Amino acid sequence: MKAILDGEIVAFENGVPSFQRLQQRMHLRDERRVEQMARLIPVAYIVFDLLDLDGADLTGRPLEHRRRILEETIVPSERIQISPITRGDGSALFQAAEEQGLEGIMAKRLSSLYQPGARSRDWLKVKFSFDADVVIVGWIEGEGRRKGSFGSLAMAVYDDDELRYVGNVGTGFDRRSLDEALQRLNALGEIERPFSSEVVRSRPELRRAHWVTPSLVARVEHRRLTSAGRLRSPSFQGFREDKDPKECTFDQLLAGAAP
Repeated sequence: MKAILDGEIVAFENGVPSFQRLQQRMHLRDERRVEQMARLIPVAYIVFDLLDLDGADLTGRPLEHRRRILEETIVPSERIQISPITRGDGSALFQAAEEQGLEGIMAKRLSSLYQPGARSRDWLKVKFSFDADVVIVGWIEGEGRRKGSFGSLAMAVYDDDELRYVGNVGTGFDRRSLDEALQRLNALGEIERPFSSEVVRSRPELRRAHWVTPSLVARVEHRRLTSAGRLRSPSFQGFREDKDPKECTFDQLLAGAAP
């Protein structure tokens, strides 16, 4: 039997998919290191869909039909699992996924066809997002279409009296907000690097950062926090004029991202 499947390799942490753990398995070349990490961080292939079976193209058949054949074909094991589905009652599933600390759910019509490379209203990714207020402490020069402006902004929050790095944000800007942000940054005074060399080693692009007075507060949308306490997939929403930078604390960030 030969099959073409659609799925994803996942590493789990406390029963929840963890991209941070999966990253530790990526790009390894040394055979002994690969074997070691395979023992330390086991992964599973989660199957979503069945596209072809023994040369028969199934992409033009409804999802409900493909799913039935998939469940008849694949025998789940420790390494290969079939993504569970819930028919109807998406609101309850969404709430349950949020309570379990998952990133969201995928809503699909049972009649939908498989359309490679195409976006469709028949498949909707419903993700949990959170808002956070952060202090802008630096910026990194842009490249390509961003040349002459900035590529991303370095974000921090206060952990007691110290600034704690929580990541960079480079998305969510249009031309107007990009120009406005650059004007604000240029008006700020420069400061010494506010983070330890260990932080800079973890994000090499910070070596090129222009550090500025921590007086700008920005609102960003993100997808929870990583295990290192950094914002996952942050997107710029705008600047806040009504909040003091000292009010942007790590405790507040943790509370805002709690399930």
